[in-house]
Amino acid sequence: MKVRIEYISEGENEILIRCDKINDEILGIMDLMNLKRKKITGHKNGETYLMEPSQIYYCESVDSSIFAYTEGDVYKIQISLFELETMFRDFGFFRCSKSLVINLKVLVSLKSLIGNRIDATLKNGEHIIISRHYAKQLREILQDY
Repeated sequence: MKVRIEYISEGENEILIRCDKINDEILGIMDLMNLKRKKITGHKNGETYLMEPSQIYYCESVDSSIFAYTEGDVYKIQISLFELETMFRDFGFFRCSKSLVINLKVLVSLKSLIGNRIDATLKNGEHIIISRHYAKQLREILQDY
């Protein structure tokens, strides 16, 4: 596939896809463009916030509630872990245990633990344990990164 960027001095930015048919590659590009527009609504101190998926480090289920953790804040969200994992998989969201979905784009380091678990360190210094059930899948995904 050929990629061409044309700079303009004025007017509206435009993305044009020229193809003989829509295939998986074209659909993937369209999904990535739409993914940037998706926002996650979070609640904190009686206020509602719109968050970019890239702001979220991980999401956790606690007592039937889902919380999104950013670099320094925690927000209650109304979306299930399954929905997060599915909607934002292409963005780097990965189910790492029964109660956690992590954003792989904020990983700094990984350390193998006893029992085939993984200790993942995030950009903000927090540690997340990847359960043994998901460790093999994570290792496979990271080979493609």
